[in-house]
Amino acid sequence: MGNESNKKTIMVQSLTIPARIIGIYAFLSSAWIVFSDRLLVVFITDPNALTTAQTLKGWFFIFVTSAFLFVLIYIYVREILEQKRKAALTASVLENAVEGVMIVDKDWKIYSINKALTKITGIPKENLIGKFATELMSKFNEENFQTEIWEQIVKTGNWSGEMWAEKGNGEQYLARITISSVKNETGENTHYIVFASDITQEKFLEDKANYLALNDPLTELPNRAFIVQHMKQLLIDGQNSDYLFCVYLIDLDEFQQINECFGHDWGDTVLKEVASRLVNIDNQLTIARYSGDIFIVVQSFPRFTTEVNEQQFTTLAQSIWNIFQKPFSINQEEIFITASIGISIYPQDGQAWEYLLKNAESATQDAKRHGKNCYRLYAPDMNQRAVERLSMQNNLRLALERKEFVLHYQPQLDVHTNHIIGMEALIRWQHPALGMVSPAQFIPLAEEMGLIVAIGEWVLETACTQNRQWQEQGLPEVSMGVNLSALQFKNSNLHEIVKNVLDQSRLDAGLLDLEITEQIAMDGESSIEILQSIKELGVSISIDDFGTGYSSFKYLKEFPIKTIKIDRSFIKNIHQNEKNRGIVTAIIAMAYTLGLQVLAEGVELAEELDILKEVGCDFYQGYYFSKPLPCEEIQRLLNPPCESTNF
Repeated sequence: MGNESNKKTIMVQSLTIPARIIGIYAFLSSAWIVFSDRLLVVFITDPNALTTAQTLKGWFFIFVTSAFLFVLIYIYVREILEQKRKAALTASVLENAVEGVMIVDKDWKIYSINKALTKITGIPKENLIGKFATELMSKFNEENFQTEIWEQIVKTGNWSGEMWAEKGNGEQYLARITISSVKNETGENTHYIVFASDITQEKFLEDKANYLALNDPLTELPNRAFIVQHMKQLLIDGQNSDYLFCVYLIDLDEFQQINECFGHDWGDTVLKEVASRLVNIDNQLTIARYSGDIFIVVQSFPRFTTEVNEQQFTTLAQSIWNIFQKPFSINQEEIFITASIGISIYPQDGQAWEYLLKNAESATQDAKRHGKNCYRLYAPDMNQRAVERLSMQNNLRLALERKEFVLHYQPQLDVHTNHIIGMEALIRWQHPALGMVSPAQFIPLAEEMGLIVAIGEWVLETACTQNRQWQEQGLPEVSMGVNLSALQFKNSNLHEIVKNVLDQSRLDAGLLDLEITEQIAMDGESSIEILQSIKELGVSISIDDFGTGYSSFKYLKEFPIKTIKIDRSFIKNIHQNEKNRGIVTAIIAMAYTLGLQVLAEGVELAEELDILKEVGCDFYQGYYFSKPLPCEEIQRLLNPPCESTNF
């Protein structure tokens, strides 16, 4: 019924222009005959002359009208040909579009489709033509979904959104749909154009990214980003009502010894067990892994439902403390691990999440100063931490002046050839009294005090100079990875600093790889400009510890990044952990789509390396090949020369 009406409309429209031409011709012809005859009779009295003039007039009329008809017909034909050309061009564009295109009549019967739609649905063109478009919709859509779409189209003439659809083989897929109505001259909807894209894989990657943004893959607890968001919301709730909440910061005591004595694998096992025990305390608590061996527990209290006092805070602190009174099983040994717990309370201990966390940390440090394995409520007189901070600051300044810092280098290798292709420079502090101090102990304080900028420049200069010296010794070219802190990145002279170091060390810029964190990448447009200026020097940019809290497709697309370094928490036991394997596979697929290279950190087992080969990872580093080594041992490792490829 709809097609017959459309045909009648098209027929009427196609006769309009010829009818107008005939009407114009008839009018002008009649006018010419009437007025020309009268004029001749008035001005010519001789019968013979009148006859001759009428003959000439007739020939002139034939000539003029022929020319006139030629022009009209030429214009009409040219317009028809132009419309056909445009129609053919439009049809070609739609037919070859990457997005699926479907044209349906006003009864929603499929009138035409392009190749992309047949590919998306898996249904041949001849089997789709004449079917109702609604037959392609999935039963997984909400019951009134189709009605809502129709109401929107009737109201606005178009609809755009996502829906579940069904392929020819019964497979369900998520589609992004845009529907636009086509009206005739009378304003009646005659057809609808439907644009469709299969976004199932895109949504899968997006869900993975969202998971990485707010969850810790090792413990499956919320991460720092989540707990900060949660606290911000609690602060909003607290401003609008009589409401308070308590923050417990749990820092495992001497956890580094677990990693050193048993390895990171067992250390990770302990962290997962701690997470499990915390979750089992009370399902009303919000629990997160904040960083490393630090956990956060948030407990909220609506004041109007209970009388809140200090005992309630310490009761939960005691429950948290109790979970560490049972031993942890490590490598068939029963090991006791303790924790220091700091407590801050909103609103008396701070009215911003930063202060609440900072004060909880101060209380935690106070607990450590009181012998560890205990808990402390924050008190304003906890100023001893400031004294210790000043002492450490002085020690760090002296360390730089006395050249107590040294660099160790961890090799980076091609996954498939096992050839060394790069090094990551890692700082160590050779303290005259304390011995070798781990960067985990002094880097956070150096960042807090602003000393990290000077230390970072020293690392950059030393690493570039060392790499150049290796080349002059005839060792193979390898790239040198150097970490940038957030404070270094905020230095407006960073571009000049990098350029000067390259000039002074005479290192090829292509052999320097600057590693930034995801937090730096999230700082906005200024970050893009700084990174772009550094890239223009020829230096490569990598995202370090990818997936640990700030993962985003946006910055991967916008930033001049060459390599993604997948955090070791995803690599650990990837051969046994299907979830980690799925995440790593998704990250690699996403990276390749964006033209990025991928390096896996923390590879410790041959089985892990085998999986990385299988899923298409490019490079790796970790204890499986080598721990970070001093310069002399790296020189022996590179000699005899290894065939290398820069990344």
